[in-house]
Amino acid sequence: MPAGEIDLLRIAAGDQTIGFLYNFRFRNRVYAYQSGFDYSVSHPHQKPGLTCHHLAIEMYRRQGLEVYDFLAGRRPL
Repeated sequence: MPAGEIDLLRIAAGDQTIGFLYNFRFRNRVYAYQSGFDYSVSHPHQKPGLTCHHLAIEMYRRQGLEVYDFLAGRRPL
């Protein structure tokens, strides 16, 4: 989107795509809306989802964004 409100991120290890993240940006926050990961290329102890979100969080931190929200709801008190 021209206003930078939506990010579609492709995460790869070399030439192999391991996942896509579809995120929204609003008021210095990122909302992780949708994702897809290729588990067929990973070994049992590798975690493509965790890796993709970790790399995205690091990228957004470098850009100065403050919150990466997984949209999982509120935590109980």
